[in-house]
Amino acid sequence: MNALDDYFSTLARDAHAATGRALDGGTVIAPNERRAGSGAATSYPTPSGTIIWCDPAIVDTVADILEGVAGRAIDSSEFVDLATERGATLSGFGNNRVLLGAVGRPVISASNVTARRLDGDDPIDLELLATLASGVSEDDRDEAEFDLDRLDPFIVGVLLDGQLIADASGIAASIDERFDDIAVLTHPDHRRRGFAAFAVSEFVRHRLADDPARRFLYRCNSDNSGSNAVAESLGFTLANTLGAVRFPLGGN
Repeated sequence: MNALDDYFSTLARDAHAATGRALDGGTVIAPNERRAGSGAATSYPTPSGTIIWCDPAIVDTVADILEGVAGRAIDSSEFVDLATERGATLSGFGNNRVLLGAVGRPVISASNVTARRLDGDDPIDLELLATLASGVSEDDRDEAEFDLDRLDPFIVGVLLDGQLIADASGIAASIDERFDDIAVLTHPDHRRRGFAAFAVSEFVRHRLADDPARRFLYRCNSDNSGSNAVAESLGFTLANTLGAVRFPLGGN
């Protein structure tokens, strides 16, 4: 199997484990304990059907709104429309992309640019990461899931004249530990110059040197044009577009 096949087969396997049902071209509602207490539900369209992962407390609510479509697969836009019509709040749409083949190698025109692995336990590297974090918005940090107190185990930084201007990091993806779930963060003063793509490319290169069997997943908000452009330029294939909503707990 290639990486994309592995991604979809893992989703189907996990959905079957959670529900006891095969997708069979339809839509299944899969309770997920990681979402417990949140009221959250997220659609995962796949070639063999759609999975709605949700807080176990809202399974009946989701089943009710999907009563007329459970026999067929639905895309994320339809799921979000149905859910918001019944009182859910849109959390957002996200694109999941999988790297097939070799990663692209962007060309950086700036001089004095280097890339290396960073160590979150090293005081010098930690200070570099803290400085980068202080220069970006809270929304940027949230989308990249960047937390100085819980750094990803593998981080590669891009430095310009010794200043950290971008980093790409990865952690084993929740859907499949064979995949690294990649996040990238770039200082606003250095965006649209190829540094984010360079950071991700260097992350993949360093990670494969460490573990040649790794696979790579890149997630970003669907409306983040810059991040989507980075993924496309590096050869990440769009696997699916997710739709996330949140229901008021105790409501229908």
